[in-house]
Amino acid sequence: MGAWVLTAAAYVIPLVWIVSLFVAGGRTPYDRISGTMVVRRATPALGGGRHPVDRQR
Repeated sequence: MGAWVLTAAAYVIPLVWIVSLFVAGGRTPYDRISGTMVVRRATPALGGGRHPVDRQR
């Protein structure tokens, strides 16, 4: 019985993770549990250029 549970978990957990990337707004189960999320910074319309805060010294 225990082997069946582990086998099912080995298939279910990765599937839930992948589905959550498309269904849950791109947030993984870990992000939901921990309350974190990726914050994307606005970039120029054409995607070019660097922001002053990104300058390397």
